[in-house]
Amino acid sequence: MQLSDKDIERFWQKVDRSGGPEACWPWLASLTTEGYGQFGANGKILGAHRIALELRLGRPLVGLALHEPIVCHNRACCNGLHIREGTIQDNADDTVIDRTHCPHGHLYDERNTYVRKDNRARVCRECSRAWQRKWRQARSSGA
Repeated sequence: MQLSDKDIERFWQKVDRSGGPEACWPWLASLTTEGYGQFGANGKILGAHRIALELRLGRPLVGLALHEPIVCHNRACCNGLHIREGTIQDNADDTVIDRTHCPHGHLYDERNTYVRKDNRARVCRECSRAWQRKWRQARSSGA
């Protein structure tokens, strides 16, 4: 998709590039329920990681925009060096590689992760706390 210079400037204002060129550049605005950044331009909602890769490549994508499995598992990352163009099969192959971040980009590490006893699923403590705060607030307001 062709973006105006104003859209491109607006896009980069929503990306934290403070970690330097090799770091993950997290999307700071709206995320999908799967944890991908989303950006509105030309009346459409676009994947922020797709835009980042198109800006790096200087051309529209033909395939999917996939995060490099060895470099980055952060779906909210917009560093074009962490994203590659790929096929549906490439995407399926990448999903078998262990994720290092939750869908909202928080690191799965010892401090921020617990494993549920019932199904052995990993749970992000930061996301869990945010959900609990939201739930308590809704409950206290009588919703």
